[in-house]
Amino acid sequence: MKQYFNICNLYILLWCIFDYTFALSMPISRPLFALIFAITVYYTVYTFANYKFTPFMKGLTLLLLMFTVYGIVLLFTDVQLYIDMVDKSVSKYVYLITVYKSLLPIFPFFVFAKKGLLNESVIKKWLPVFIVVTIALFYSTNNAMIAMSEIERKEFTNNTGYVFVSLLPYLFFLNNRRFFQYVVLIILTLFVILSMKRGAILCLLLFIVWFIYRSWVMPKSKNKFVIIINTILFVGIAYFWLGNLYEDSDFFRYRIEQTINGETSGRDGLYNYLWFYYQTNMSEIQQLFGMGAESTLLIGENYAHNDWLEILINNGIFGVCIYVIYWICFYKTYRQLSYNGLIYSIFGSVLVIYLAKTFYSMSYGGMTCFASLCIGYCIANGLYNTADNIKLRRL
Repeated sequence: MKQYFNICNLYILLWCIFDYTFALSMPISRPLFALIFAITVYYTVYTFANYKFTPFMKGLTLLLLMFTVYGIVLLFTDVQLYIDMVDKSVSKYVYLITVYKSLLPIFPFFVFAKKGLLNESVIKKWLPVFIVVTIALFYSTNNAMIAMSEIERKEFTNNTGYVFVSLLPYLFFLNNRRFFQYVVLIILTLFVILSMKRGAILCLLLFIVWFIYRSWVMPKSKNKFVIIINTILFVGIAYFWLGNLYEDSDFFRYRIEQTINGETSGRDGLYNYLWFYYQTNMSEIQQLFGMGAESTLLIGENYAHNDWLEILINNGIFGVCIYVIYWICFYKTYRQLSYNGLIYSIFGSVLVIYLAKTFYSMSYGGMTCFASLCIGYCIANGLYNTADNIKLRRL
C-alpha cells in the first residue's frame, strides 16, 4: 500500500479536488490552492537546483520570467481591472496566479517522473479518475449555468470542453488496449462536442488527425486491420450521433449556423480593435515593450482571446519574441523525442492542441494539470535517460 501513499499521488488528488471546487467557486478551493502552490514552488526550485534543462524547459523558464516581472510591476500600479463584457472586476493578483497555475505544475510532475513516482502504470490508474472528475465538473458547471440563467434553457457553451481536450493525449497510453482506447476516445469526443466550444472542437479534430496518423505509423502498430476497423466504427458512431444531435438540439444547430456564417462571437471585432489600437494609440516604447500586464482589460471589453494579440498589447514585440522562442523550444524538444514513439506521440499531441489554442483562445494561461502531467512525464522519460543528465540528490 505504501506505493499509493506518496507525494505524487497526493499532488494529483489535490489538483483533482481543486479543479472541481475552483470551477464552482467553493470556499475550500482557496486553502487547497495554497497547499498546491506550496508544493509546486518547492519542486520548481528543486528542479532548478538539481537538473539540467531541456530546450522546452529553458523556453518555459524564460517565458515565466517575463510574466513574473510584468506581473510584479502590475501589483505596484494604481489601476482598476474590469471585464466590461461580463461586468466583473479582476484582482491584480490574477495575472500571476493564472500563469503560475497553468505552467508551474510541469516542474513537480517532471520531478515525480524522474523519481519513479509517476510512470505509465500510475497514469493509467489515474486516467479513469480524471475522466470521472471532468464529467462531474461538466454537469456541475452546466447545472450552475442553468440556475443562473434568466431564461429557460439547458444548453450552454461549457469551458469544461477544453479540460476534456487536455485528456486526449492520454489515449496513447492505451495503445495496447485498442478497444478501451476507442471507447475513451468516443466518450471524450462526445463531451467536447456537448461543450459547444468551437475552439475545443477544433482542437479535437486536429487531435483525431494526429491520433489516427500516429496509430498507423508507430512501430508497435502491427495490426493495421484492427486500427482500420476501429477508425471506421468511430467515424460511423460519430456521424450518426452528430446527425441526431443536429436534429434534436436547437443550440447545436445555432452554433453550426454561426460557424457557417462566419460569426466568431465578437472575436473579429475585438481582434481588429486591439490591432488598430496597437498601431495607432501606442507609443514606440509601448509597441516594443507593451503597456503592461492585463492592459487588454484597460483598453478593451475583455481579454484578447488570442495569445499573440494579448502578449503584443501587454508585453509588446519583446514579449512576442519571447513567446516565439518558447514555441521554438517546445518544437525542438518534440523533435528530440522522435526516437520514442509513445512519448513522441503524447508530446506532439500536446504541442498541436496548445499551439492551436494560441490563435483563438488562452493557451499559456489555460493549461490544465492533466496537460502539465503529460509534459513533465514526457520530458523526464524521453530526454533524461542517463545519470550524466542529472545531479543526483535526495528529496
